[in-house]
Amino acid sequence: MADIREYLVNEVRATCHKVHGSAYMERGLPDLFGTLPGGRAYFIEVKAPGKLATLTPAQRLLLQLEAKNGAVAGAATSVEDVVDLLAWQGYKVIPPEKRIEGFKT
Repeated sequence: MADIREYLVNEVRATCHKVHGSAYMERGLPDLFGTLPGGRAYFIEVKAPGKLATLTPAQRLLLQLEAKNGAVAGAATSVEDVVDLLAWQGYKVIPPEKRIEGFKT
């Protein structure tokens, strides 16, 4: 999750908040959420590789509701998944492996 969070903050320039589940937290709240440049909200549930199918019904519902209300919302197992999610939502992002060393966007 740290690499995804680092990518969102350092490369995308988004705010990023991390949540750990507890008995007092709303069910289904994704692991990462924040605001993208331009003001659009995002919600990302981070799963281990091969575990995307393990989203709970509460997680699916919350991601669907947030997406319906205009947020970028989805699940990811890697930075590449986040790049794909943002691109699918119309954000022009350059994957880390395609960046020119020392060039800041």
